[in-house]
Amino acid sequence: MTAGSSQTELAHEFFAVTTSTGLVPTALCAADARIGLAPAGSETGPRLAPQEVADDRRLEIGDTTHWRLSDTEHAFLARVGGDVTRTVAAVLEVGAGGVVRYLEFRTAREDALLPSGDAHASAAPATRRYLERLDGGDPLGAAEVFSEDAVYSHPPYVDDPARMSVVMGRANLHRAFNQRGQKAFSHEILRHGVSSLGTVVEGIVPEVRGTFGSFLSLVQVTSDDEISRYMAFYCEPGLR
Repeated sequence: MTAGSSQTELAHEFFAVTTSTGLVPTALCAADARIGLAPAGSETGPRLAPQEVADDRRLEIGDTTHWRLSDTEHAFLARVGGDVTRTVAAVLEVGAGGVVRYLEFRTAREDALLPSGDAHASAAPATRRYLERLDGGDPLGAAEVFSEDAVYSHPPYVDDPARMSVVMGRANLHRAFNQRGQKAFSHEILRHGVSSLGTVVEGIVPEVRGTFGSFLSLVQVTSDDEISRYMAFYCEPGLR
């Protein structure tokens, strides 16, 4: 067994145990591990340390997809069995002593919004174009990166919870981005990986409301390199 396959198996085991039992397997953690668990009732709120968790976090997970983001970093997304509206996603980093970073997201958004089908083409270039145009105050240009029938799913916005976070179609995305306007913060892509489900893009919002945010986006593109599905996960403060 190679070091890479052993590390991947450890990452799979950590994600499976943490989601199915609701408990962090400390035996698989490095001594200085940074763990951020998704809180109950908030998609975007501060993550919890293992000792801060009081509720039952057990999930019966179904289909699970794995992405390798770098030599040491992995991402996972799993549908929650028995409830088609729930999804759990995570990014984790493995070091010599075990898992050194684990950041978890849970959502109750429609499972049907997840990308499906064969999506081996990397969506990282299109995602970068979209974020650069959005951050640059070009709502029309940002919307043009998406296909005409695109589905866009974002967690509730920290600065505007009432703003629509699930948008269908390029024309509606243009209106949504125009309404959003240009923000004082920007997005920074750190790394990405590709699987049959799509591309996972990990990044941060470096300076926002006195802290920084972490995001994970699941993206699928058409043969014309237009984004057809975009599902984002976000928390603030972030964890890196």
